[in-house]
Amino acid sequence: MKWLNPWIGVALLVLAAIGTFLFLWPLGTPENGATRYPGNDPSRVTVQDARLILPAQAGAPATIYLDISNVSSEGIYVTEAALANAGATMIANLQTPNANEAASLHIPQGQTLRLSPATGYGILTEYNSSIVPGATAMLLLKFDDGEIIEVPLTVQSLVQEGGQIVPPSRADAGT
Repeated sequence: MKWLNPWIGVALLVLAAIGTFLFLWPLGTPENGATRYPGNDPSRVTVQDARLILPAQAGAPATIYLDISNVSSEGIYVTEAALANAGATMIANLQTPNANEAASLHIPQGQTLRLSPATGYGILTEYNSSIVPGATAMLLLKFDDGEIIEVPLTVQSLVQEGGQIVPPSRADAGT
C-alpha cells in the first residue's frame, strides 16, 4: 500500500490543476476582442488599439499601449497586468527618466484611459522569442473588483527594415 500514497498526491495535484483551468476558462469574446472570465460584467470596460511594441535595444523591456474605456456607472482601477507566457510585467509611469511603477490606474466613469507615448503611461514587460512583429500576444488585465480580461495585442517593432527606428503606430493615426 505504500506505493499508493504518491499516486494520491499526484491525483490531487491533477484535480487542482483541472479545477483551476475550468475556473479560468473564458466564457466568450466580446466585440472588442477581449475575453472575459467567469462572473464578470461584460459591459464594464472595452479595450481598443492594443499593441505591444518591441524595443530598439535587445534586452530592453517591450512596451504595451492601449485604450481602456470605462463604460460602467462608477470609476474603476486597473490594478495588475500580465503578459501570457512572459516574465515580469509592470504598469508604468514613463514620464520620468527611470520608469516608475504605478500602483494602479484610475479610469473615471465614462472616460477612456489611453496608455501611449503622449500620455506617458504604458505597461513594461519582459517577453520571449515567440513575441515577434506581426504575432499576437495575450495580455491579462486585472481590475479593482477582481475582474480579469484577456486582451489580444498586435506585436510591432520600433526597428523597421534597414534599421530605421519608427515610433509606434496607432490605427487612428493619433498618438
